[in-house]
Amino acid sequence: MAIKSFKKLVLQAKLRDSYWVEKAKLDFSIALNQFFERSGKTQKELASKLNTSPAYITKVFRGDANFTIETMVKLARAVDGQLHIDIAPQKLKNYQPTPLESANRAILIYCGNSTDSFRPVNPTNLPKTNSVNTATC
Repeated sequence: MAIKSFKKLVLQAKLRDSYWVEKAKLDFSIALNQFFERSGKTQKELASKLNTSPAYITKVFRGDANFTIETMVKLARAVDGQLHIDIAPQKLKNYQPTPLESANRAILIYCGNSTDSFRPVNPTNLPKTNSVNTATC
């Protein structure tokens, strides 16, 4: 009975914009953290590069920050990534991607000179390097 009540609560939450706002922030934070780990930087180095405090970086990785697009771009570039924003059709009622699936949709590798050369990648398959330019296109 408790499980059915929880599922109903989750379904009701998904009807509110606030659920989707928090999900987007968390998905961004997960993707950012994956690039951050691959960058080899410390939180202190990242904070210094962004002219902010290590405490703010911790807040970002917890998903507690209220991001502007400008901040998202700066954070992504600081970990050798690039922000890509898109609008996708709403999913089927019963399907919700896992956080990793969501993060993978947000992670793109640039291969070439035009926006047509962006492709989604699984961050766990990226080569261990400080530059995403070495990924196979």
